[in-house]
Amino acid sequence: MSRQSLESGGRKLGSVRTETIKKLARELVQTRHEKFSTDYEANKKSIDELVDSKSKRVRNQVAGYVTRLLVIENQKLAGEFGEAPVLPAGERNEHQTLT
Repeated sequence: MSRQSLESGGRKLGSVRTETIKKLARELVQTRHEKFSTDYEANKKSIDELVDSKSKRVRNQVAGYVTRLLVIENQKLAGEFGEAPVLPAGERNEHQTLT
């Protein structure tokens, strides 16, 4: 059993993107928005052209996050991505705060 599996009680945890990956992906989307789409494979090729990455893993993580950012952006524009629900005061637990 891997160390990660042991530390999480044997459950598989979701992947976590580092802040570096997120920052690079956001910068690429802001500066070269026209080069990207919601197609992961096309985004991998675009990132290969734009970034001199020494590892496929980093390229794939950036491409995945770019794809996710654009999917969310498209959902917001189409009105399909709703805001987080706000619970009435009587239904909040002690850990939730007012916004």
